[in-house]
Formats: sequence, structure tokens, C-alpha cells
Amino acid sequence: MNEKNFLHFTQSTDKNNILTYTYQTQTNELVTEQYEHKDLKICPFCGGAAKLQVMNAYSLPGAQVRCVKCQAQISDLVGRTFASTESKNWLEVLTSVVDHWNTRTN
Repeated sequence: MNEKNFLHFTQSTDKNNILTYTYQTQTNELVTEQYEHKDLKICPFCGGAAKLQVMNAYSLPGAQVRCVKCQAQISDLVGRTFASTESKNWLEVLTSVVDHWNTRTN
């Protein structure tokens, strides 16, 4: 993903550990990409299934893992977040939310 040319996500699906997402660029081009991720563990709160999703926040691309049953989630954004001084690129954000979700305990 060209993060500097990102405008917003238009759609995404997570099936068989492959996240497929489409985003619009600032030049009105639609780009579709895929990201293969690790298995997502069940929700530590309710035991529900989890899905990896893309999100738009503060004009930045982001990703979240969300429980389809109780809506518990972990999310992260490209660039610097309020809680951290480290800056992450798109692949680091995708990897980060999956890894953090899978290391939580109930």
C-alpha cells in the first residue's frame, strides 16, 4: 500500500486467513490487495470467532481484529499513535493487530 496516497477503504473481507481489501487513492484509483495472516484465536472473553478488518481513522489506514459475537477488538493505525512514539507502516499494523489478538488471555 502506498500510505501517502491513501484516501479511504471501500471494502474488505477476511476469508480463510486472507484479508482482501480495496482502497481509494487520492487520485481516485481503486486498488485491491491481499494479506495472508496467521490463524486468529477465539475471543478470550466470549469464545466467539474473530475477523481481521480494515478501518479508516483520522484519515489514516488502520486495521482491527474484532470478535463477531461480543465485538471485543484490538486496533492500530499507520503512523504514530497517541500511546506510542514509534511509527508503523501498513504491514507492521496488520501483523501487530493479529499478534496482539493472539497473545491476549482470559
